[in-house]
Amino acid sequence: MENLQEELQKELENKFIEKNLNLFQDKNTISLLINVAKKDINILRDCYENLLLKKDYLNIYYQFSVHVEEERVILKAQQIESTLTFKDFKLFLVNLIDLFEPIYPLGTVVSLKKEYLNNIFRESEIKEVYFVITHRFISNESTNVYFQYAGVPFPIGNLGMKEFFNFTSPLIDEVIYSGYSNNQEVAFVYMMKRELILEKEYKSIGFASKEERNEFQNLIKK
Repeated sequence: MENLQEELQKELENKFIEKNLNLFQDKNTISLLINVAKKDINILRDCYENLLLKKDYLNIYYQFSVHVEEERVILKAQQIESTLTFKDFKLFLVNLIDLFEPIYPLGTVVSLKKEYLNNIFRESEIKEVYFVITHRFISNESTNVYFQYAGVPFPIGNLGMKEFFNFTSPLIDEVIYSGYSNNQEVAFVYMMKRELILEKEYKSIGFASKEERNEFQNLIKK
């Protein structure tokens, strides 16, 4: 299984580089940012948050910086500069984060960050609430947004109000138990990432606007 995972991961990397090569001076810049995504996805999330605030970003360890102007971004990676439009770099970061975000198998039990649960459970209950992942890559053809996960509370299942709770990868606080994985699982995750992110340019709902989120949530309730 590990060999297949490495093979398909490399294929995703190559497809992503090919898709974005026209935006950069050379592919080494993209390869460096892919390596950052694989080592610590939170670095790219921080970079994205700074981008939205039109703030510059510097990471000394991985030797890259982002200078944000009104309509363009200047990215310097290992002394190589690339100039992109603000829109292109934003989409590039979204795709990069979504593509290399780990996706946990069905049956994985997780705890979610408290800020997500405050409107659902009493504060005294939150530390004891876990979710079992029952669905992944929830999407609708009417919009270009998807949820990474949906699940039900452990051990009681659904609460009668709705079948499952939708959540994104950044909302996961801790993995309590990892579900079963085999070559079919690895191939499925590869196929969904390739189709939704690389081919259709879908984005996970955490990157969607308020209007896009509301539209998508109304669609999946039907």
